[in-house]
Amino acid sequence: MDKIVKKLINIIFALFFCWTIVLCVFFQNINYACKAVVSSSVIKIILGLLFFGILYLIIRVVYKYWKYKYRTYILIGVISLITLITQLFILKHYYFISGWDTSFLVNLANLVANNVNLSELGTEPYTFYFSTYPNNLFLVYIYSIIIKLHNFLSFKDSFYITILSIQCIINVFSGVLVALLVKKYTKKDDVAIWAECIYILLVGLSPWNYVPYSDQMTLIFPVLILFLYSINGKNKIQLGIKWFSIIFMSYIGYKIKPQVIIILIAICIIQFTRIFSIWKNDKKDLLISLMSSILGFFVSFIIVMCTLKSINISIDKEKTYGLAHFAMMGANTDLMGVWAAEDVEYSASFATREERDNADWKVFKERITEMGVYGCYMQAVRKTLTNYNDGTFAWWHEGGFVVYPHEDISNIDVKIKSVYNIEEEGGYNNKKWSNIMQCIWLTILLSLIFVPINKISCYDKQILVAMLAILGLSLFEIIFECRARYLYSYSPIYVILATIGLCSIVEFICLKKREKHDKKKA
Repeated sequence: MDKIVKKLINIIFALFFCWTIVLCVFFQNINYACKAVVSSSVIKIILGLLFFGILYLIIRVVYKYWKYKYRTYILIGVISLITLITQLFILKHYYFISGWDTSFLVNLANLVANNVNLSELGTEPYTFYFSTYPNNLFLVYIYSIIIKLHNFLSFKDSFYITILSIQCIINVFSGVLVALLVKKYTKKDDVAIWAECIYILLVGLSPWNYVPYSDQMTLIFPVLILFLYSINGKNKIQLGIKWFSIIFMSYIGYKIKPQVIIILIAICIIQFTRIFSIWKNDKKDLLISLMSSILGFFVSFIIVMCTLKSINISIDKEKTYGLAHFAMMGANTDLMGVWAAEDVEYSASFATREERDNADWKVFKERITEMGVYGCYMQAVRKTLTNYNDGTFAWWHEGGFVVYPHEDISNIDVKIKSVYNIEEEGGYNNKKWSNIMQCIWLTILLSLIFVPINKISCYDKQILVAMLAILGLSLFEIIFECRARYLYSYSPIYVILATIGLCSIVEFICLKKREKHDKKKA
């Protein structure tokens, strides 16, 4: 059964990203939401491949002349430190106060951190927002802890900078995990450094680091869960800790951003295909895994429940938007599957959650029926382009993105703003940066096509989990509300798989050269 599942996942994964890259390069003129400021092209893919190739050759030269035993770990540490220093430097010269959902989270977190009595304060905007989107409350608690720490240490800078600094640290640690996993999977140290460099270019230097929100705070969760899943439990205690940690981190991540749970679902699917062989070989291991998982869930559940109770804000559960609301928005052809104010207003018009869900599902079904088979396919095309045809992860595409812009003091401030800001906000170099990001991202998408032909056998189930998680995330965004930003928390997984895909391309070329050489010799 597991062999059939493996072949099926490999085929679907390769076909999906073939379809995606074709859409991005050849069908980008289709009308879709949140179009990138730059276009895709075959030339950008070629440039991306050349750049990745040159980068790898440079790393190979370093490894050729530097033979020290622990060089890989030293390089990972040095690269990570340089990245963090660079991020903090950019943060100092660029950070701004963002609007949209982030303002609700940060402002309430500040009130909680300073022990403001919310029952005596006019909290109607917060009550409405968090009643509607209660999943963001746990992130409020995390931010409040960071602000309390900031106040306790009496930092001179704004607590906002402290939150963003923590996000930068999370970003860097995610890059370390990317390198360690690629090293484990490929057993090639130079490829691990290659993967970390690609990660830094795509994610490490992304301006999304400087926006306080769940996408950035959950960046480490999918890759950490994959890292935990890749640990071989050598004894019963290690096995128990492994599964306790996987479930614990999955639930904590889920309470910050629901998409995190997708990688756990992928793990469960892969484990289920092997359950009979596990039961046959070692019943004790299976029972330990199950018991540890249950314990991990209960501990994480209790922690989250206790922390949410500590936030003294009135939440009306009847106002919560369920999956039906986001499915309804996903089927909105007028706004092409992204956030729709008209759908939000429609959902808000119902007094109870049951009435709202029933009405939203009804509209969803009506929209699907009206679209028909072809219409549904075209909606999937538009949403896939929205999700995948932007290497900046839809940077600056949120409403009310900047509330208080950064005050330019030096030429460095102006130069950084010229790269990251859109042209209307002084970003005269923004298109150059966006083009570079598009080159990198398109090359990553192309590389994903070749992941199924990898020769890695020791960690094939872990790679299958990563592939299945990406397919699950893509399907989730096709069905529900879509946005390129929603892929961001899984960007470390994309980089890991892309690096494996690039290795598969190199190995395939080397194999063909050897075959050609052998034929000439014969």
